[in-house]
Amino acid sequence: MRIFTDIDELDRLTGGFRPGELVLFTAETGVGKTLLAQQTRRRSCKDGRHTLFCSGEMRAQHLISREIATEAGVEHWKMRRPERFSESDRESLIEAATHECAQCRILDGELSMSRIRKLARQMKSQAALDLIIVDYDELVEAPGATEFD
Repeated sequence: MRIFTDIDELDRLTGGFRPGELVLFTAETGVGKTLLAQQTRRRSCKDGRHTLFCSGEMRAQHLISREIATEAGVEHWKMRRPERFSESDRESLIEAATHECAQCRILDGELSMSRIRKLARQMKSQAALDLIIVDYDELVEAPGATEFD
């Protein structure tokens, strides 16, 4: 099993991510780490591999609207201004929304290791978990004296 990002050069260089690997993406604010994580989640789902996406920064509703807009080819800003949708935008958004996976989950709000673990175990027991993405790990409450603990 491999997880791909849909970025051809990255997928070529890594050969995809494999079970048991811990992959960290670090970069400056606003360069697209969340977008890359969402894109990877979406590609994994299309490949039949389901994801628990944990976001300590963005709400699930916002993440889903971004994903649907991207798939529909609708500018993200229009999601906040639906009165600006063209009829074509509406049709594309409806089509994209029908592709949402019923097995993948987005966990948002206050994140803790126990909350993530509980949902991950629940999903795994239903054979619907292949990948966990934690977006903004520093916002996850975890026991330990330092962030490395």
